[in-house]
Amino acid sequence: MVGPENGCQIITHDMQFNEDFARFVQENELGKNSRAYHIVSIIGGQSSGKSTLLNHLFGTSFEMMDSKRGRQQTTKGIWCACSKSGEILVMDVEGTDGREKEDQKAFEGKSALFSLALTDIMMINMWMHEVGRFNAANLPLIKTVIEAHLRLMFAGGYVDKHVAKPLLLFVLRDCDDSTPVERLQEDVVKDIDKIWKDISKPANFPEAQLTDFFSIQCIALPHYVYCKEKWRDDVEKLAQQFVDEGRDDYIFKGHGEKDVPADGIADFASQLWKDIEADNELDLPTHRKMLSMVRCERKRQMKFAAFKAESEESSWPEETRLSTFKQETETRLQRLQDEYLKETAGYDTEEQEKSKMLLTQDFWKFAEREREEGGGGGVGGRRRICWGLEEAECQRLKPGHDTTGQERFHSLVREEREAVEEESKTAFSSLLPPPARSPEVGFEKKLKQLVEELQEKFYQALEEFIPAGAPWRR
Repeated sequence: MVGPENGCQIITHDMQFNEDFARFVQENELGKNSRAYHIVSIIGGQSSGKSTLLNHLFGTSFEMMDSKRGRQQTTKGIWCACSKSGEILVMDVEGTDGREKEDQKAFEGKSALFSLALTDIMMINMWMHEVGRFNAANLPLIKTVIEAHLRLMFAGGYVDKHVAKPLLLFVLRDCDDSTPVERLQEDVVKDIDKIWKDISKPANFPEAQLTDFFSIQCIALPHYVYCKEKWRDDVEKLAQQFVDEGRDDYIFKGHGEKDVPADGIADFASQLWKDIEADNELDLPTHRKMLSMVRCERKRQMKFAAFKAESEESSWPEETRLSTFKQETETRLQRLQDEYLKETAGYDTEEQEKSKMLLTQDFWKFAEREREEGGGGGVGGRRRICWGLEEAECQRLKPGHDTTGQERFHSLVREEREAVEEESKTAFSSLLPPPARSPEVGFEKKLKQLVEELQEKFYQALEEFIPAGAPWRR
């Protein structure tokens, strides 16, 4: 389900991944800034005002509860929408303790794990009076989330405590002025610390603290019905923390670097849900690596296909002249590489570089093939082999050389170089008298120097028309 007003349902009510999510990401241009996007999710009890809060915070249009119709379930599955700024993907997770799904606690754990694995910030929506009450405050679900996050962090021995930690943002509703938010946060931390002590820690981090893997923050909001104006003012102030990067309390500070570029988030989320649903061992680093490999290879193929079509349309390189060949070739290659790097920004660097190397090889192979296929007898064929060499230049090639068009340009250059070197050595050597009649000491040394100078001049001449990076460069 996709719609501009309601966003997109990522996970359906019957726990199926919605493949339309990829189209939603593309249509909303979430991927245009590569890593410059954020994901925020919210969990909490049914009819606790999650959708209402998100709509006011981010300008979304999630369906909200109508109190006149009773406290029925509104959000089913997991829905998402883009904020007004277009750089925040907001995920609204089905409420816990729903009347309609009392027997589906498994979905609560899976959806929370799915959300946490994707998001920078997970908001936990709860009433102020629930602080300290284990079940009412959704702490069992938080325990599941924490345990799952540790499995993700340590899957396959992977540990990196320098990775940006997700933020658990507790939004405490219906607060009054009787209890400072600092005190409420202390109570929340105490509740979570109790959970942390009961959780099995990784063997190599037995003394690890909760704050090693999570950041925790609390926000207090007044009663939505009885203090509506103040509620809206406070939510507006909170909204500025999500968009104003210049603020000291910018909420994404330290939580914004993405491991998956936006144009790959749909594929990543799809595979993630399949593994969660199948109860497979989750290894997010491996998933990200595989996604990078697939995406970079796909981008390489797409960029090369576009480059090939453009080159064939403009008759490059066979119509290129010697005077512009080097600069034009280097420019085309640089543009191709730059476009590829821009479209693969954010993916695994190693995989990106591998595909870039293959793309560069594709470039030279295409150029060589075009050159070879343009061959033929005589000077005309030789000119096409030489990629635009003037007729006078082509005539200087070795007499008798096969000009069928199937020889590579670099072979011609190397043969010409070797011929010049050999002829030079022979010419100079013929000037030498027999060793016993050497005219003066140092003559042979001077001769060697002259040969080397001649070789260097030849190399410099080649540099004038051989592009940087060409496989036939010395």
